[in-house]
Amino acid sequence: MAFRFRNFTIYQEAKQFINNVFNITVNFPLNQRFELTTQINRTALSIILNIAEGSDKNSDKEFAKFLRISLGSLNELVAGFDFAKDQGLIKEKEFNNILEKATVLSRKLAAFIKTLCK
Repeated sequence: MAFRFRNFTIYQEAKQFINNVFNITVNFPLNQRFELTTQINRTALSIILNIAEGSDKNSDKEFAKFLRISLGSLNELVAGFDFAKDQGLIKEKEFNNILEKATVLSRKLAAFIKTLCK
């Protein structure tokens, strides 16, 4: 099936998470536009882009490799927001919200990987 990634719940949830990320970073100051904002947004996109790319691979093992890359990007995204919090670009509450959603997404990605690697 072409573009089967669109049917995966993990893709839909990751996309929703990333929309949330973009809604936060749009409020970062202009002096961060080409630095932290861009890096966080690119990292966020990497999560769903790797799900999409991996879904078209020839084996579950190869697909799992791309999901692990998505997990790595999710870790990078959390680190970016952690730094943004330290810089006063987001409030503690906003960071905790992102962290909570990232934790849920991380667990779901890990569970999907585990299912593929059986």
